[in-house]
Amino acid sequence: MVTLSATLPTWVRRDVISKLQMKSTEITSIDVGNDRKNVSLIVQPIHNTLSSFIDLDFVVPQGVQEASSIPKTFIYYDSVMGGVQMEKYLNGLLPEELWENSIIRLYSAAFSDEYKAQVMQDFKEGRVRVLICTDAAGMGCNIPDIEVVVQWKIPATLSSFVQHAGWAVRSPGIKGRAILLVEKSTYNVVLGPLAETLKDKKLTPAAKRKKVQEYAEEHGILRGAANPQGDSKYTRTSPPVDVENEHENVHAFVQTGICRWAILAEVFGNEKPEPTVKCCDLCNPDLLNLTRPGPEPTSSRKKRLKKREEPLPEVVEKLLEWRQTIWDCDFTLRNKIFGSGAVFGTNLMSLLASLGPLSSKQDLLSALDGQQWLWKDRYCDELFDFLSSLSILPIPSKPHGAKCKELELTPDIEVAVEVQK
Repeated sequence: MVTLSATLPTWVRRDVISKLQMKSTEITSIDVGNDRKNVSLIVQPIHNTLSSFIDLDFVVPQGVQEASSIPKTFIYYDSVMGGVQMEKYLNGLLPEELWENSIIRLYSAAFSDEYKAQVMQDFKEGRVRVLICTDAAGMGCNIPDIEVVVQWKIPATLSSFVQHAGWAVRSPGIKGRAILLVEKSTYNVVLGPLAETLKDKKLTPAAKRKKVQEYAEEHGILRGAANPQGDSKYTRTSPPVDVENEHENVHAFVQTGICRWAILAEVFGNEKPEPTVKCCDLCNPDLLNLTRPGPEPTSSRKKRLKKREEPLPEVVEKLLEWRQTIWDCDFTLRNKIFGSGAVFGTNLMSLLASLGPLSSKQDLLSALDGQQWLWKDRYCDELFDFLSSLSILPIPSKPHGAKCKELELTPDIEVAVEVQK
């Protein structure tokens, strides 16, 4: 019997032996390690709101003019619907001349086999440069020139990150980066002696919060921000590593102040790594300059439009007809589970049917502000013309404190689908 794995920490190895009823005296172990000499490791917190995706600005280099200037990149994100918004944001960083090239694509088990095969082939041949994917992308994938692998949000286990990082630069002649971007709350998970101290009932909640904040700053929560001043604010120590930990010390890997490859070597029993590139962001802090988030968007007060307490049923009916027409005319169905709700879903339908007459396109844009509508740029003008053609009664003044109700409709799935060109 032969068992193979790219990641086999101590507790998993013991579990495999038990489950397969192997005799420890008759086992021969061959461990070639899972370190990658040509891959630099970078770990940093997500400094902006998760839904903004500003921390991914580095994926599209500033001033890029050609698709080939964007390194081949895997972004692992386990939310299919979140991936749709991530794709939309990253596409917005591209210059206009690259918008229609489809160089940033989604990949998950939700798509058809035909779609997945075509996208993976396009990625392999360089027509697609960034793949926002789930674990489905790694199955049967053998692409040697993926320069960047990004894990968006902390994984359940360290093995998961190591396996994802393993897709980076399989060709030994290329330099690559494996990047882990984690929620700030990851640094609030206290490890080591302080965890016991915080159990002291004599400590006030304020005192506990202060100690946790200090702990987070000592373990890297300020590193990798747009302003590099926080890069050096961490201690050159590491939380204790427990080889029996079922999460495989993923928090210790994030919070360490020493070499990240050294932590992986301890967890997985590898030999001391001898990288041929810059080792990690702790041994080579200048690596953080490659992954800094973009600037925060400037805030401005926008016009708030009045809404009805309940959406107008006749407007809902007209919007359903318009949505179906757009779907029938412009969309190619990639997967039968997706219907006209891919144009826009229930929440946006409720909002639009609750508005009064629109005096300008700017009114519609104000109403759409904050709404996650994938096709706004494409259909906003047409939607405004359609709504303007309807006889919508003005909204009467409502009593102070009245609240709008949500329209109860059958939920639709808003998804990214291919639009016919």
